[in-house]
Amino acid sequence: MVDALLRTCLLLALLIVSCAPPAGSASPPSSTPTTAQASIDIQGSGDKKTATFTVSKDWFVGWAYDCRQGLARNGVVPSGAHCTFTITVEQPNGRPSVENQPFSQAGAEGQGVLVFHTGGTFYLQIEICCTDGNTWTIRAGALQPNG
Repeated sequence: MVDALLRTCLLLALLIVSCAPPAGSASPPSSTPTTAQASIDIQGSGDKKTATFTVSKDWFVGWAYDCRQGLARNGVVPSGAHCTFTITVEQPNGRPSVENQPFSQAGAEGQGVLVFHTGGTFYLQIEICCTDGNTWTIRAGALQPNG
């Protein structure tokens, strides 16, 4: 289920590049159709730092996470129970990227895509508050114009 949600999110990222105001920098959105090429494609649980990757100006981070197993009590997730899932784009020197803002999402599960317009060499710091029974998938990479 996490992979299906992430695939849907990546398709949405292709639309976001053409329709949404740019994040991070003042460059205008591209009207050229694009394809996503993942540099990072990992699954895991708990906190993790990815390998470094290099992207040009238009790139994406797609994610899906599920903490329901870790939050469940007697097989049921209590009302209001949630995890906080955070992705921080960091430079190789360990400092957060100012142009590529971090993102946090709270919930028992969630997914989404961020599109950035400032390239460079980065790694992703993934943090999730529930330590037992959580899973996540992250894909990140360049958005390339078709044609």
